[in-house]
Order: sequence, then structure tokens, then C-alpha cells
Amino acid sequence: FQTFLDSEVSNKKEELKSDVQFDGSLSAANKSVFARLVKASVQEGPGGLDQRELIGNLFIFLFAGVGPFACS
Repeated sequence: FQTFLDSEVSNKKEELKSDVQFDGSLSAANKSVFARLVKASVQEGPGGLDQRELIGNLFIFLFAGVGPFACS
């Protein structure tokens, strides 16, 4: 699973490099929480989330609604 998330983050970073609109915003396809988190980590540079921290946060977002706490 770690390898999958590593490759998805790398792919999203490459995709985001070429997806800046004329006004500096992202296309509709890249306005997800995943894309915004990856974009923010890239923009922050060395002071931002590293790869391990980014994947940890993504894991939490992906599985936040799964499990016994998903019932209301």
C-alpha cells in the first residue's frame, strides 16, 4: 500500500506541474483534497510536509470514514 501511495503522490506532483490555469488556479480535476494537499506540500518546499508526512495525512483522509466511527 505504501508503494501505491508513493506512486500516486509522485504522479500527482507531475500532473500539478502542468495544470496551472492562466489565473494561477487549478483545473476542476485537481481541486480534490488529495491534489490540494500535494500542491501545498510542494509549495511549502523544505519547510512543508515531507513524503512520509504527506502519505500519513493522505492515509488519514482516505480512511477517516471507514470503521466503527462511520456510523451515525
